[in-house]
Amino acid sequence: MDGTDTKQDVKTSATNQETSNNTPQTFTQEQVNAMVKKAAEDALSAAGRDAKTLEARKSEQERREQELKNWESKRAKDEEARELAELEAVKDKPEELPIVQRKQKLAADIKAFNLERDQAKPILDAIKTLGINDAEKLVERIRKAEVAEFEVTIFDVASKHNVDANVLKDKAGKLKLKEAVDIEELAASLPKKTVVPSPDSGKTLGGSDSSKLSPEEKYRLGREKEQKK
Repeated sequence: MDGTDTKQDVKTSATNQETSNNTPQTFTQEQVNAMVKKAAEDALSAAGRDAKTLEARKSEQERREQELKNWESKRAKDEEARELAELEAVKDKPEELPIVQRKQKLAADIKAFNLERDQAKPILDAIKTLGINDAEKLVERIRKAEVAEFEVTIFDVASKHNVDANVLKDKAGKLKLKEAVDIEELAASLPKKTVVPSPDSGKTLGGSDSSKLSPEEKYRLGREKEQKK
């Protein structure tokens, strides 16, 4: 009997433990409000830290850029002072003065070349990604792009102003117009396209002027009028 009671107690205890584990945990409204408040405070705190970090990085970047500008300015002034000193040292030596002047000119040319090379590097890198390895291919690619852009501009402007695209292209080419605004101005001065109904469509010009028709069209129009009498 005692053994049976012991087993029953153990079973009941296990059942109660399982029930307790499966019961969803509930919170009071105050606890929920406190958790929401803490989550909001944590988010604001993290955002504040991120903002401070970004601001610190921005300040550091600006400081470094300013230091670089100051260094470049000082170097330029030092270089100018050095060149003036060199010229001053040979101002009374006609045989040496041209040599110093040529040396300074060469140094200035090299500096300008290096600056242009650094500025063009992104463009050169982009050209390499297109598989263009020589100047002739680059020139040809640019020429084709310019021709294509010119053709598109001519078509758009001609459609907008209702003028003949071939006439507009011919005149723009002779005037060497490339910019859209210039081509627009030219198109505005050209005659508009007119549509003349064809006698083959079954329509007649009635009392309208037929002087612009070709001899063949005039003949066919006359035959149609004769047949209707």
